[in-house]
Amino acid sequence: MTPPRTKISARHSLGIRLPLAAGALVLIVGAALTTAAYLTVRRAGLEDATQRLMTLSDQFSETFRTSMAQLRAQVQGTANRNPVSAFLRSPTPALELAARTAIEYQGPQEEQVAVVEIRDESGQRLLGSDDFTISDSFPRPAHADSSLVGKFTQHGDSVLYPIAARVPGPQGGYVVQWRRVGTTARTREQTLKIIGTGAELYFGNSDGSVWTDLTGGVPAPPIELNRLNGILTY
Repeated sequence: MTPPRTKISARHSLGIRLPLAAGALVLIVGAALTTAAYLTVRRAGLEDATQRLMTLSDQFSETFRTSMAQLRAQVQGTANRNPVSAFLRSPTPALELAARTAIEYQGPQEEQVAVVEIRDESGQRLLGSDDFTISDSFPRPAHADSSLVGKFTQHGDSVLYPIAARVPGPQGGYVVQWRRVGTTARTREQTLKIIGTGAELYFGNSDGSVWTDLTGGVPAPPIELNRLNGILTY
């Protein structure tokens, strides 16, 4: 025996479809509004974060620019000492002790200075405050009373950078001070608090060869340095 079929009139069918369609429309509109609100908040958050990063970047740049100017002036002062130029004119044992005393670093944060060198016009090392050599690559200031900061160099577990000052006089030559990149754990923690939660601070050579977080060498971030103009995301 065939079971009876239930018939739904067009009026009843419309009465069912309309509430369903209205409910679906409400859900779609609600989802659209939620998405729009999320995107608006996210955009505002990214704009705020971008502005904050730009401001912090400018502040750190100015701080390190000032610090480097002070260090360059100190190295230049060493290069201007008479025993240094005298030793370059005549690198003899009789003048070595006075030159070694002249280049001995006696400023603050002495532990950050790895070695101070006297090099001739060709870049050959003639004398050092210590026996080891970090690298023969250093910037060459072209004029007297001028100094330059060089690139980061990986030396064992340490990252160092040179500050070179030209020695005045016809004999030429350079004083090169090699400094370790380093900071205390507390100073780094305070710096990261200024930047914000989940942030890191990195410095690197413009050619991407060496990067540091101020405690040692770190892998290079996955960015294209030729596009480094403003904020990059990855």
